[in-house]
Amino acid sequence: MTPRFCIPFIAIASVLLAPAARAEDSVPIPELKRWEANMLKYGELHRDERDKGIMPEQYVYYYDGEWVFFQIADYTGDKKWIEYAHNCQETYRTHVIETFAKGEKVPGHRVHPHGLYEDYVRFKDEKSKEALLLLASKTIWSPGTWIDGSSPDPGACRECGYMLMTMLLVEKLGTPMPRIEPAVANGIKQLEAFCKDKTAKVIQPFMPALECAGLIQYAEQHPGGDKTILPTLVLFADWLWEQCWVEKDKAFCYLREQPNDPSTAPKEGAADLNLLVAPLYAWLYKKTGEVRFRERGDQAFAGGVKSAWLEKGKCFSQNYRWSFSYVKWRREGPEKAAGAKPALPEAKPGTATTATATGSGSTAVKSDASGAAQTASANATPQAGSQAAPASPAAAPAALDPAPYRAALLASLKKLGKAKRGTTAWIKSLNGEAALASFAEDGPRILVGSNEMLLRWKDLTDEDVARLGAACFEDAESLFNAGALATAAGQTALREKLAERLLAVDPAKAGELLKLK
Repeated sequence: MTPRFCIPFIAIASVLLAPAARAEDSVPIPELKRWEANMLKYGELHRDERDKGIMPEQYVYYYDGEWVFFQIADYTGDKKWIEYAHNCQETYRTHVIETFAKGEKVPGHRVHPHGLYEDYVRFKDEKSKEALLLLASKTIWSPGTWIDGSSPDPGACRECGYMLMTMLLVEKLGTPMPRIEPAVANGIKQLEAFCKDKTAKVIQPFMPALECAGLIQYAEQHPGGDKTILPTLVLFADWLWEQCWVEKDKAFCYLREQPNDPSTAPKEGAADLNLLVAPLYAWLYKKTGEVRFRERGDQAFAGGVKSAWLEKGKCFSQNYRWSFSYVKWRREGPEKAAGAKPALPEAKPGTATTATATGSGSTAVKSDASGAAQTASANATPQAGSQAAPASPAAAPAALDPAPYRAALLASLKKLGKAKRGTTAWIKSLNGEAALASFAEDGPRILVGSNEMLLRWKDLTDEDVARLGAACFEDAESLFNAGALATAAGQTALREKLAERLLAVDPAKAGELLKLK
């Protein structure tokens, strides 16, 4: 465990403008003082990382460090944090403008609009507005492109969330964004793919949480928008807690394959990402008054504050990007109209669902086409081993055969020989990034310290091979093969990233890849 730095309470009180006396909710926020102390300590540590550049994506600009520092400036009233915000801006804004000037695309996961928006609103810097408009109109995810502002794939929920946030900020500057409403409808469908339709094959909780952030931004910006998204967010938040919370670690898992299957229940939590998820629960507590959302949000917030590793700039930004909203919404407590319970999302065709909400949960009576009724508590803790009976699935399309794409990638990797110095790839069996050394007939070799260790091809999953291809190649054929193999392996987010890269090399191939199922 990294030693924790503790700023005396008097030091904190002398610079922070948000003392506990302002709290409207009677229950105090756990670990708030530690959150404030870490904010000051690690904010100073990462105040200037301009010399580190854009890649790898491990530095404070990532997850919108500019916005983080603006929020710290507002929270503390200390203008020095604005200088630190502009340090991030120099790295990120320059990257955005220069990338598009070269005719290239900023990838969807690197779309960070809030800092640019705040800089323009505060200082009327036209370059910040220019960069923001470029993000809204020129990325692969932008309205008018072949993705057109959103993708139905739940694996792309992070990128869709970022695009929705960007469009909403541009709208605030007075530019109409007609694709906002379709993007909101798409975001709801993506969340329901996890918790209602249960068709998503994998979940990384922080990614749909970023989609939730975009939907909440929509609700805060559009009067009545909460009525559109609230039922789905309630359903998703309850489902996420049941499926992805790891109690022993006080954290959500990093990744879970085949959610809704009891045999895949996560065993380890990733506290570094808690604060990208916790604000969802604070907002739901504010909107519904349901105590379970406050309790769950507080657990996630406290677990993240106590256990997140903040020595890396990226980790610092991801922990403070949205957690100021958590503190704000938790302090505010439930709205006066919070007693009105949202209706659950409508059932699929062929079923009729009625729901009544109570203080501890909601009970749904579901009738299928034959008239049989089933009753289930939406928020009750399932008994060990219990699982809802699956609905009869519709005829599924034939699964994509991974064999030819795997064989093609293996042949290319074996010909490659030595890996480029510094190349890494995520290896599932190692549960982490591995430094790649070389490739041979029997398998790749990775660096462990100064030594090489063999990983046999036969022991690598299709996902592993796809990630090796993604790490080592830039040509259209290899990127397509890696994307097709990722598709067959159910790794939709990886497929989307490869499609973004492929677009710059061979747009026709990129479109072909995205048609694969």
